[in-house]
Amino acid sequence: MSPTPTILPQAPFPPAQYFPCSCQEEALARLEYLVEHGRQFGVLTGPSGSGKSRLLRHFGSHVTGPGRRVIATSLQGVSAGEFTWRLCGQLDLHLSADEPVFALWDALGKRIQEVGIEGDDIVLLLDDVNGATDESASLVARLAGSEVPASQQLTVIAATSIEHAASAGTFCERADLSIEIEPWEVEDIAGYIDFAIAVTGSDPDIFTDAALLKIYELSAGNIRHVDQLGNLALATAVAGQLASIDEAVVALAAEELGLPQLVTAERPSLRSSE
Repeated sequence: MSPTPTILPQAPFPPAQYFPCSCQEEALARLEYLVEHGRQFGVLTGPSGSGKSRLLRHFGSHVTGPGRRVIATSLQGVSAGEFTWRLCGQLDLHLSADEPVFALWDALGKRIQEVGIEGDDIVLLLDDVNGATDESASLVARLAGSEVPASQQLTVIAATSIEHAASAGTFCERADLSIEIEPWEVEDIAGYIDFAIAVTGSDPDIFTDAALLKIYELSAGNIRHVDQLGNLALATAVAGQLASIDEAVVALAAEELGLPQLVTAERPSLRSSE
């Protein structure tokens, strides 16, 4: 039996933590294709909590290197002026945030051209595009269609909800490639939980196989829900000095989170059957 869990220095399932599961790795390969083959505009879609943001962060660190500038920002509720000002700042163009949007945009366009002359490509990673203002969204569309020097590559990758990407008339229709993140499989979730717990120095077997399957069922493969269920179940185990976390503890965590108690007719096998 696993030892009683100790109080962990931090939640073992932070939202920024990347795990190379099958669905994330497939999406990552397609993002790499966009950049390596000089495509200008890609769209990354998936339900809220599917892991778009953590994938973008990992991809940004993955493709950063000599001759390539990677710029990442969120558009959630961001005005056109602030959006343009942020991009200018990340391209070493320090202007006042009070400048008119047209002035910031003009300066940004010139700076993109200068970066190309300097020999650098640019990769723009834009998160939460479905939460952008109409004015900011229109600027994303203009960036995706920008003309750059022949020697330069500009790749714009916009992460947004499936509903927004599918909406008629949105700039997402112009994408060279649309990439949808699929729900996590049970083996991916089990591997992710084992990995995250092991990183803290604790015993991954704290979660029983039945608990892992319960997390899979209740989360429906949504990694944000996996994080929430895992952290709350661990907190419950620590508070109750439990030696292990079973499906009853996970069910209690789901109830506190307000997740529906889904039941599948047949459960897939897990690590104990190997």
